[in-house]
Amino acid sequence: MNSTINPIDSCRITLHRDAKQYTGLKISPGSRPDIYNLRSDSTWDTAWIYRDGEITEWIPEGHVEYQGRYCIGPSFDGERLSLVIDSNKLDLATIRKVLSACIAINTQKQKLELFDAASIFLLDDGSVLLLSSSLAKKQRLCRTSDELTRDFEKLKHPDLRYEDGLVYSFALLAYIALTGRHPFINSQKDIPLENKKKNREEEEKEEEIREQLRRREFVPLSLMKPGINEEASAYLDSVLDGSREKTDIQELLQNLQRIVSSPGPAVSSVELRHKEALAARRERQIRRLQCARRFFHTYTVHLIIAGIMIIAGAALTFNILQKASVPSPTRGLEPEQVVQLFYESMNSLDHDTMEACVTDGAGKNYIEAAVRLTVISRVSAAYSVGGPPPFVSAQEWVDAGLPPLERGRFIFGAADLSLEKIGETDFRVRYFFAQPSGGDMEESESINIRITEHIEIVKLLRDTDDYSIYSIEPEEKREIDSFRDLKKE
Repeated sequence: MNSTINPIDSCRITLHRDAKQYTGLKISPGSRPDIYNLRSDSTWDTAWIYRDGEITEWIPEGHVEYQGRYCIGPSFDGERLSLVIDSNKLDLATIRKVLSACIAINTQKQKLELFDAASIFLLDDGSVLLLSSSLAKKQRLCRTSDELTRDFEKLKHPDLRYEDGLVYSFALLAYIALTGRHPFINSQKDIPLENKKKNREEEEKEEEIREQLRRREFVPLSLMKPGINEEASAYLDSVLDGSREKTDIQELLQNLQRIVSSPGPAVSSVELRHKEALAARRERQIRRLQCARRFFHTYTVHLIIAGIMIIAGAALTFNILQKASVPSPTRGLEPEQVVQLFYESMNSLDHDTMEACVTDGAGKNYIEAAVRLTVISRVSAAYSVGGPPPFVSAQEWVDAGLPPLERGRFIFGAADLSLEKIGETDFRVRYFFAQPSGGDMEESESINIRITEHIEIVKLLRDTDDYSIYSIEPEEKREIDSFRDLKKE
């Protein structure tokens, strides 16, 4: 079977196989299935093609590996809507056509959850292809941070979903098409430009974009484009500034059509200059507010850090004094019991006990992971009052038959621990280790879990009356590729 693959962009390919041509859409950055794709529930990975009021389905026919995993289906030629927007070729006719496609699919097929300009294709034959919500989500997992910011984050309201979110995004696109600029993001310098892994500065820039969208501070369309239909202009402004209590996608389409079919009254040169002056004044007000926020944010952070250092110092002093008065949890334990206590404490994120079991920096990576996940667990629990605890111990999870994880839950710890004594105070320890592996622990429906089988040589020494682990040396480590493989162990 002869195959030729030609990349079109970072997440789309053309596949030539046995005299037939297919289009491939990337669904995973790696070829090996991750935990997300091994969940028991199914996802609707498909797409729909809209043309002249009719909808046909684009159905994937299989998968192919090419620097990641692609689902392949019938060939189509066209351009992503995101590229049309980025190249300043967006117009109201295109917006109305894509909006009509979303309305039809929302009515007949699936409620589209989020607006994603990269998941919409303007095909060469005049039709529109839209990815299903699940397929669009998998594509976003394969895109770079700057691509996501450009094509996804800055074109949707961070707190709106389904029809409300679609109405907002299409009103925002209409503003861009009519004025040539984004209503809330003042310049491209606010957006990460380098194609690299997120660092703290880039994350802060993206959060600033989301805050600008939430604050809804912009120059009204009625001032930026005074010559258009006043009723339609007022409608778009009310959607973008949040003053409209209820939005309707059909009403939005009618107002976009009204802009073309019913132009506003002629504007005199005097009135035009007056509105230009009002727009410039509003622009200056927004910039002053933004500068004031940045100034306050810069110095507030320093004050907060200073306060945290004082509180942390007091807490540390109290903790040291408290620990000095409490016997070590390893007091009176035999070497084998100390080893068991260290590994079993992983399953309760008890980093204090883990630290009491070691000396000379042994097991530092395990302890640091337990500390980090303790913080994440507490923050997650605070935001989900009444819900299940976010942390599940590895042994508890294995004993329960390795069930799928609920949204926002993660696994950590050592399961099926076994010890073999190979010296007076030396042990060979074998266990399965589970820990979160990447992904957004707030947004992902199921957090990726990395599972490995460890064999380690653990050595102890006696310090006064207590035994402590001073060395944990890896002897063998094996990746467990999936839950299914672990169930076979």
